Amino acid sequence: PIGRSALAEAAFDQNYAPNTDNDPILLVLESRSNSSMTHDSPMYDIAKEFCEGLERTLHENCWKVTNDLECQSDNPKIAMTSFFSLEAQDLHLLAHETMATTDGNTMLVEIQYLFQPNATHVHERESQLQDVILKYITTASATTNRHNSTEPSAASQGMMKVSYTGIPFFSHDLKEATKADLRRMDMIALPIALILLGIVLPKTHFCFVMIIPLVTMLSTVSFWSILMNYLVAPYMQITSTTPSLMMSLTLGMGIDYTLFLLSRYTEDDWNIQQMIYSGGSVVLWSGTTLLCSFLGLVLLPLQMLRSIGVGAAVAIICSLIINLTLVPVLLHTPLGRWIIVQKDNTNQEEEDDNSSLDNMMFRDDDDDEQIIAEQIMAQSEGEMIVPNNKSVFWTRLTKHLLHPYKSVIIILVISNVLVPIAQNVTRLKTSISFDLALPASSPSVQTLERLGETFGTGRLAPYRILFDSHAANFTMTSAKGFEIMHKVLNQLIAIDDGDDDSDLLMDTAVIPEVDVWTNAWMETISSFSQSEKEIDRTNHTEQEQRHQELLLTRNSSKKNKFNFKQKPHSSTTQYNGIAMVKNVQIPHEVYAAAKLCALVEKPYCAIETLHTLQYVDQAATSHDHYATYVVASFVEKNA
Repeated sequence: PIGRSALAEAAFDQNYAPNTDNDPILLVLESRSNSSMTHDSPMYDIAKEFCEGLERTLHENCWKVTNDLECQSDNPKIAMTSFFSLEAQDLHLLAHETMATTDGNTMLVEIQYLFQPNATHVHERESQLQDVILKYITTASATTNRHNSTEPSAASQGMMKVSYTGIPFFSHDLKEATKADLRRMDMIALPIALILLGIVLPKTHFCFVMIIPLVTMLSTVSFWSILMNYLVAPYMQITSTTPSLMMSLTLGMGIDYTLFLLSRYTEDDWNIQQMIYSGGSVVLWSGTTLLCSFLGLVLLPLQMLRSIGVGAAVAIICSLIINLTLVPVLLHTPLGRWIIVQKDNTNQEEEDDNSSLDNMMFRDDDDDEQIIAEQIMAQSEGEMIVPNNKSVFWTRLTKHLLHPYKSVIIILVISNVLVPIAQNVTRLKTSISFDLALPASSPSVQTLERLGETFGTGRLAPYRILFDSHAANFTMTSAKGFEIMHKVLNQLIAIDDGDDDSDLLMDTAVIPEVDVWTNAWMETISSFSQSEKEIDRTNHTEQEQRHQELLLTRNSSKKNKFNFKQKPHSSTTQYNGIAMVKNVQIPHEVYAAAKLCALVEKPYCAIETLHTLQYVDQAATSHDHYATYVVASFVEKNA
């Protein structure tokens, strides 16, 4: 069955352009001098020069990938939002609220690659965008040339720190972490495994026996690389963690299967046929069981787990085929016989024969009778008879484990230890956070942590609540649409606050009275008509205050007074859209006034709060006005 998130995503794609749903990249600009970057100061100029230079670089760069014959000027389209770009649109309040901290020491830059529906090589284009950004950041930290218009001045050295985060950079750092894991595996895990292999097989030469697992592992990696490239990759996306897991499985199974086959080979008097007969079936069924376990991940809806399941299954199949074919063939060749040379055990065998002969010579019939009597006595008492051999540890362990009374005690002790621990499994907390797959030292994760400390943990990837009224045949920008959004959002806020009486709140949600706002709306129309031709920018502050007081003051009740700057609700989740800003309801009449103001005054509405609402409406509402979304973000900051 299709999940609710999948249905919402499909509805989102139907109402909005396909290129508006790409994961953004966030750059975090931090002032090292504790000087504000949002007011006229040297740090303001440095930050502005950095952002403007980055925007020029993104638009002037030669965007060209594998199939492109020349630079793409119209495609791609890259949207960059910063504090300064919002200021240029007279959105000062929105710039201070969303793109900078209160003290102005930290600032955000949001970059989004707007792919066209027919775009090809999407991942390659995303990687190119990341490379361009990283190159610019590096240049911004090291440049000393003030004459290059696309590079920031040398004054920014040491005064401003630039870091990055976002889903695309998570993938970038994950690839780098995977490469580091593979190098670490080659340098640490592989030598230890090979040394253990040589220790466990004492009947072979210590150094030469390591050649066989190395050959099988290299062959297995080459085998599954070909299969993944030509049979899997064209039909499904392979996540960055899949190759790392496949290498781990190849290493583990390569050593394990080789060890098992070679141990059978040496124990069966160097007989290859006996090795295949006794050990091959065990290896085959062991690998098949593991294969079925990993194939179960393919049934899960998460693409990452499906990729891991398919990759692990391919690695297991390749390891089985290589070990069951290459190892016997290699042992049968002169090279194999040279690699595993039978040790000269003639002296040891003679000593064993002499020892056995001496025992037979000096042992009389009474000793044989005593041994037989002890075995009969042990069997009658229910004890397990363990043959005496050189492995003293395993012999003693077997006697304790198979003892009729001691085995019960061991089971009880293990159960008393494991059962209480196993009960806590149901209390384990799970998370879908992508950053948990990355090491703590990852640059993007460290930036995300600082972002949570300043802007809140939900700033990077907030949720979007989609309101779609196509089936109801009314627009979401109508008064009825606003009433529905107010009720739903008020109930969500009540749930977030732990209010059990959320149904009551939904029924008694305070909706502004239409007649009161109609009068204010008509007065606003008259006011806008008088100032349609020209707006005095010198009295911009007074005019904004006058229009806002005219439109947003209520005479009936002070508690229902609306103001964009009023203190938001104390909920940990913040909702922002055309019907609610910072958990404060926006009356439909205010929205209507914002639309009217945008039509009357050019290029922007003189009342900044209405201009801000119009800006939000353009981003969140579909062209036919039958759909709009509200952004829900977790605003609680990390301690």
